[in-house]
Amino acid sequence: MESLRKIKFFSTFSLENIDSVLRLFQKHTFPKNKTIINESDPGKAFYIIHSGKVGVFKKKALWIKTKLAELIPGDFFGEMSLISDQFATATIISIENTEVFVLLKSDFDDILIKNPELAVELLRVTENRRIDTQTKA
Repeated sequence: MESLRKIKFFSTFSLENIDSVLRLFQKHTFPKNKTIINESDPGKAFYIIHSGKVGVFKKKALWIKTKLAELIPGDFFGEMSLISDQFATATIISIENTEVFVLLKSDFDDILIKNPELAVELLRVTENRRIDTQTKA
């Protein structure tokens, strides 16, 4: 619950709404150097890092990737493709053994329908990330 409260677009949710969202998350573990999301793949889930660290990479050329960021516990990823139904804009790879909470796209869509305030805030966050990604690429 604390991790969700720290995420800006969940911070205004009531405890009851946060509790309903928490029930839908699944816990997954990824070993070091495991690709979690491939750039250009369809978005399937929203991830919150519980422990470990992941790298955010963007293709520069056929075999070359540039590291844009490192995400740590409490950070999240995968929301951009879930909101826009577009393909992933970056590759996410575990830098160390990493445990994440995962919310599947189908469950996420149900949450957005029931919570329009989340949809509005998430659009703001997504647009800011899109601009940041384009600036750094």
